[in-house]
Amino acid sequence: LLLFALCGIGSITGAFFAATFVPMFNTKFMIGSFWAEFGYWVTSELQNALLLLPIILNIPPYLKIKTHLKGNRIYIKAIDFLPLFAVLISIGVSYYDSGPGSLLYPIAALIWCAIRYKPIIVALITSFTSAYIIYHVSGHYLLLYPQDYLSNNISIRIGLIMMTVAPLTVSSISALHSELIQKLQHAIAHDELTSSLTRRQFLQSVRLLQEKVQKENKTSAFFMLDVDHFKKVNDSYGHLIGDRALQTCVTTIQNILHPHDLLGRFGGEEFAIFIPDTTREAAFELAERIRIQISQQPIYVYGKLPIFVQVSIGISLYSPSYHRSIESLFKEADDALYQAKRQGRNRVFISL
Repeated sequence: LLLFALCGIGSITGAFFAATFVPMFNTKFMIGSFWAEFGYWVTSELQNALLLLPIILNIPPYLKIKTHLKGNRIYIKAIDFLPLFAVLISIGVSYYDSGPGSLLYPIAALIWCAIRYKPIIVALITSFTSAYIIYHVSGHYLLLYPQDYLSNNISIRIGLIMMTVAPLTVSSISALHSELIQKLQHAIAHDELTSSLTRRQFLQSVRLLQEKVQKENKTSAFFMLDVDHFKKVNDSYGHLIGDRALQTCVTTIQNILHPHDLLGRFGGEEFAIFIPDTTREAAFELAERIRIQISQQPIYVYGKLPIFVQVSIGISLYSPSYHRSIESLFKEADDALYQAKRQGRNRVFISL
C-alpha cells in the first residue's frame, strides 16, 4: 500500500509539472486544457504502475523458487485452467463487441482467477488483460471519436484502474486468508513450546505413514524418549531453564532426523519419534546418536555453569512379517522406555 501511495503521489506531482510547464514550449504536444492534460498524465502513470508494480512485488525470491522446484513435481489439473480460459473468452468477446460495456467483460473472470490462483499469477493475468483493453479499446475510440479522444481515454483509464484494483484486492485478501489458516493449522498441530507435533497430530501422521509402510513392506520404528530427572532440573533451576532444556532436546533431535521422520511431544518431558523406513540396527544406532548428542548439548544458566541433561529411549519395531497396530507399537515402545529407566537411565532399550 505504501508503494502504491508513493506511486500516486509521484503521478500527481509529475502530472502537475507536465501540465504546467510543457505547454510553455512551442509544441503541438499537450495543447488541451490544464485539467484535461493533468488527468491524462495522472491516469497514465497510475495505469502503468498498476500494470507493472503488482508483478514486481509478487515475484518470489530466487531461493524460494529453487527450493520449490527442487525435487518437487508440479501437478496441474485441467480444471485449474478454467479461470484462465474464462479470461481469454471474455477478452475475445470484447474484441468483437467494442461497446462501452466491453470494458467490464473480463472482470468476473479476473475475480475467479483471484480466488483460484496465487498473487503472482493473478498479477500477470490482470496486467495482460488491462494492457489488451488499453491498446484495443483506446485505439477504437481514437478512430471513432478523435475529437473526444482525450476525455474518453481518461475515462477508460480510470475504469481500467478500478478493474485492475478489484482482482488484486481479492487476491491479496485470499492470500492473507490462506496464510492465516496455515498459521492456525500449524498452531493446532504443533506444540507451542518446542514446535514439535502435538500428540494428536503425531498419531494421525503416524497412521498415514504406517499405511504407506505396510503397502511397501518396509520396517518402521517407534521411539519413546524421556528426559531423565527432569523434575530435578525444574526444581533446581526453575521452569524457564526446564523449558530451555526441552527446546534444546527437540532442536538436537530435529537436526538428526530426516525430513520424512516424525517428532511429537506427548506431554511434559516425554517425546515420540516415528521412523518410517529403517532396520533394527539403524534404529538403534539412530537412537544412540540422539542420546549421545543430547547429553553433549550445554544448557546455559545465567550466573552459573551450563548444565547437561540425559535421555532414555525405548524402541519398538514394525516388520512386514509381524503386523501390529499403532497402539501396540506405542505400548511396546513405552515398555522399552521403562526398561531403559530400570537399567539405570541414559540408555537405549529396544524391544524384542
